[in-house]
Order: sequence, then C-alpha cells, then structure tokens
Amino acid sequence: MKRIESIDEVHSILLNIIIEFDKICTKHNIPYYILGGTLLGAIRHKGFIPWDDDIDVGIPIEFYEQLLALLDKELPLPYCVYTFKTHKGCGTAYAKIGDDSTLIDDPRMDCIPLESQIGINVDLFPLCSCEWDDPNVTELQDLIKKYALIYAGNASKTWWKNTIKRILRLLDIHDEQYYLQRQIDVAKKIKGKSCMGNLFGRYGKKEIVPIDYFGKPVRYKFENISLCGVAKYDAYLKNIYGNYMKLPPEEHRIAHIDSVYKK
Repeated sequence: MKRIESIDEVHSILLNIIIEFDKICTKHNIPYYILGGTLLGAIRHKGFIPWDDDIDVGIPIEFYEQLLALLDKELPLPYCVYTFKTHKGCGTAYAKIGDDSTLIDDPRMDCIPLESQIGINVDLFPLCSCEWDDPNVTELQDLIKKYALIYAGNASKTWWKNTIKRILRLLDIHDEQYYLQRQIDVAKKIKGKSCMGNLFGRYGKKEIVPIDYFGKPVRYKFENISLCGVAKYDAYLKNIYGNYMKLPPEEHRIAHIDSVYKK
C-alpha cells in the first residue's frame, strides 16, 4: 500500500466519486443536497474547504433505498456502496459511496484490521421531514449518542475513557448491528411537514430547519463542477455555524491525510 500524502489527491478522489453520484441522481430524477461543511465550502471557497477531507450529501428518505439500489447497480469500478450490513468498517447507520481502491485507517474503528477498512468516501445522509418536538427525533438522536459512546472505537487518547468503552461493550445486552438497525427503523417512523433535517449529523438539532430552507435543489459551483444544495443556503448555514464566512483558528484547520492509503 502507498500512503496518500496530498490533500489535493484526496479532493480529486472525492470529486470523482461525487461526479458519478450526481450523474446517477440526475439520470433518475432523485433530489439531493450537499450539506454542512460541503455546502459551506461551496459558498465560502467555491469548492472544498481547503483542509476538509470529506463530502456530505443528503437525500430525502423517501428516495433513499431506491437510490442505494441504483448506485449499487450503476456505479462504475472502483466505486461501491458501503453499508453497515455489507462492510463492517462502515460503522454508521447511513450509507457511503467509496473508492474501493483506497483505504482509511480510522482510529474510531480500531477493532477492524486495516485491510477491512473502507476507502475514501462520500457520506449519504437520509433527510427526514419532521416536527421539531417529535419524540422519535429525540429517540433517534439518543440512539446515535449511545452507539457513539459504546461502539465508536477507541479514538480517545485518554486510557480510562477507552477502558470504559471496552467495559460498556462487554456489559451491553445488544450488539453493534442492533443499534445501527434501530437507528434506521426509528428514522423511518419520523414524519412531519414543518421541518427537515439531517438527523444523523454531528450538529444535532441545529441541522433541523424549516422545510422551505431546503426547497427545490439549487446548483452551486463546486471546484470545476456544480452540485445541488439547499435553496436558502444563508439561513441554513447560519443556523448551523453562525458567522459561517469567518475562518476558524488555524489550529482547527486539520486534515487527516496521514491515515489514507492507495491499495
């Protein structure tokens, strides 16, 4: 294996993945939205945030399973769909599209050998229409937190936190697959008309916004292509980041290319 040492090379691989994704969505009239830091990059940098090493997209949940089936059928090699049912290295309830000629040595998946890890990938989040006070939303986010507490690897550098994780895994009556499947089952129960959001996102309820923020997908320049994003990008990004045009301190501009390999 050869270590990938350039963030530009990571960006190039991600861009090739998302181009194939966009082609399939466009061909089959499946709506999608770039989310979070990917949309922020499109608005602030006209492409990738320079130190970012992933792409996040959201698909309305009613199209989600149809899209996964189409991707599985139509993606060219070396691209493939990763799910927790097909790839243990996936480690999330939501699916990913990855470049299977690459590997990410992810410390959060410390129990998985490197050769079983997944490649550089795009996160595919199901978007749920919901009501702000829906108890199913709270249940889903509690499940996500519990899963992270018990099963999200030993990425912490604090030995006692890692020890607690190992003990919790031994004591828990459920396995990892239970929590991931349960997240999907609860997400499918969530219904509503006033809000929409990525309920699996890292920013929790900040990612739940009035449904008209999403609206009909609008194309934004992203590097040398265009990708679909939310209609009201300013309101959406302010809801998550506040003053999103302000760059973070330099010490927070961190990429993780030291753990990426070409097979």
